[in-house]
Amino acid sequence: MRIALIIFILISLYINLAISYLFAIPFIEDKFNHSISKYLWFPLVYYLSFSAIILKSNRIDKNHLIIEMFKGNVISFLLTTLVLFFTKDLEKYSRLIQLSFFIFNFFLAIYLEIFLYILKKYEVFKVKLLIVGERKDFEAIEDWARKNLLVGFEILDKITIKDLNSLKTNKPDYATKVDYILVGIKGIEFIRYVETLDSLQDIFKRIIYIPFDIPYFFGSARIAYTLSYKSFAIFIENRLLEDNNIRIKRVFDVLLAIILLIILIIPFIVLYLCILIVDRQNPIFKHERIGRNGKPFHILKFRTMRKDADILLKKLLDEDPLIKKEWEENHKLKNDPRITKLGKFLRKTSLDELPQLINVLKGDMSFVGPRPIVKKEIEKYGEYFELYKAVRPGITGLWQVSGRSNLAYEERVKLDTWYVKNWSIELDIIILFKTLFAIFRTNEAY
Repeated sequence: MRIALIIFILISLYINLAISYLFAIPFIEDKFNHSISKYLWFPLVYYLSFSAIILKSNRIDKNHLIIEMFKGNVISFLLTTLVLFFTKDLEKYSRLIQLSFFIFNFFLAIYLEIFLYILKKYEVFKVKLLIVGERKDFEAIEDWARKNLLVGFEILDKITIKDLNSLKTNKPDYATKVDYILVGIKGIEFIRYVETLDSLQDIFKRIIYIPFDIPYFFGSARIAYTLSYKSFAIFIENRLLEDNNIRIKRVFDVLLAIILLIILIIPFIVLYLCILIVDRQNPIFKHERIGRNGKPFHILKFRTMRKDADILLKKLLDEDPLIKKEWEENHKLKNDPRITKLGKFLRKTSLDELPQLINVLKGDMSFVGPRPIVKKEIEKYGEYFELYKAVRPGITGLWQVSGRSNLAYEERVKLDTWYVKNWSIELDIIILFKTLFAIFRTNEAY
């Protein structure tokens, strides 16, 4: 599996170099001194970095690999720059080609996602699993494996947590074939089984513990080991309450918003004119939402509804109790008659949210954060509203990549709460990356 990934990455790097070169060369005056052969060593530096990441990692979850790929790209860029600086060749190489190659390599994560999807779909590589847990949790554990493992899997057996001790006393025939034991236990009940799980390391190679229904804050927990083998400390922090982390997130938002506005300015103008011509109304729609510190702000979207949308909504709520119930539960309608034909396309593709890049620049919103809510929704957040208003709401978030509009309202609140308590820049990168794929699952958006 790892060898296949390494070969795929090497091929992808040279493809990216060719794309970067073709993109940059028209803008270089002295083209004859910048043949592509001069830059063929660039991918090798990146290749060594990515190979080291894959070979040293014992983890098999996609999110971890994506983050490591992003880190590897930055490290490799710095390494190539340092090599050129110390060899005094910095001026002999095009900065545009070097920068283009660096930027295009961020798409490696997308290439890798597609490659892994193909490998998984056709079960080119498989790991053998032993599932341990309550019978009612077997399906949830299997679902976790399906969503998170890099490769396909084969379940050799499923045993209940109560029968865990029997694995030690009656070693099964398949024991040597098991690659991973997946143990799913509610909350922190696993502590009762720590000694048994520890003893199983004599038989099985790897054990993955999957806790269900743990407190929200445990996602950011770090284990600090002491010199005494008998103890360790669990370190928990809310990173988004620290000033430095808030500044890092803000700088990340501003830089990304500027880059995307430059890239998307032409599509932005085209969509603006299309709405103006087709619907003959102001293309930009403003709506009041609750922002950081509970301060109201106007969220910007491309207009997707008819002029008489408010009147039509009132009529629908008065006439149809089922529609009224759906609106009160989700503040959305699945088959909303107020949306125009062009508006349906914009919503399905999430292009209606492009103007929110301006909200990000203004400081009203972040790229990733809780779903921006209206005043009426505050009571539904209850005690969790304090966490909601501690951060800027986001264009996307965990709710977006976990089912989009199909999620129940209570589940959205839980996801928003978990995000705030467990934020990291790595989590933001994963959510942004997964948002690209969520957008293409248009059946989930309305």
